[in-house]
Amino acid sequence: MSALSLNLLPWRQRLARRRRRAYFVGIGVSAVLPGFMLGLLAWYTHLKVDDVRIQSSAHASNIEAASDMEAEQALLAGRIRDLEAWQAQIEHLRKRRVDLVAMWSELAVNLPDSMHFSGLTLAGPNFGIQGTTTSSPDLATYLRRLENSAVLDSPRLIDLQDTPLGKQFAVAAVLRSPASEL
Repeated sequence: MSALSLNLLPWRQRLARRRRRAYFVGIGVSAVLPGFMLGLLAWYTHLKVDDVRIQSSAHASNIEAASDMEAEQALLAGRIRDLEAWQAQIEHLRKRRVDLVAMWSELAVNLPDSMHFSGLTLAGPNFGIQGTTTSSPDLATYLRRLENSAVLDSPRLIDLQDTPLGKQFAVAAVLRSPASEL
């Protein structure tokens, strides 16, 4: 007899091959699919980590900008204090200017022809006049006029000396501030 084999059930062999093929395809898919899913998951996680890093760096730059703003705010507050101090000094000088202009006009209006000033001193509200006169009555009249002045308080003669050029005198007074009465 010959070694001829006859397959009486070929459909079973085909079914067995299909099952074997499906089995290996299933094993392959079950091996590849989790790897693919892990790759997708790693990619998604990498994207999320990058987003968090970007947000973190944005927050860090915002924090740095805020600290820079705080430093700038402190600098501006210092400048504002300096400017307010300057403004107060300017206002004081403006009032002082009004006082000095009133004082000069008062001194010029009341000054007789026989007198001239050799020095003026102003230390705070205290005011001093040094000068020379050829007439003692003119000096007395000048002191009475200064007593009636709206600019000077309590003028008094503090020194009087005879010299070859005339009588040297010194008068002390307190300067009123008409600007502060406004």
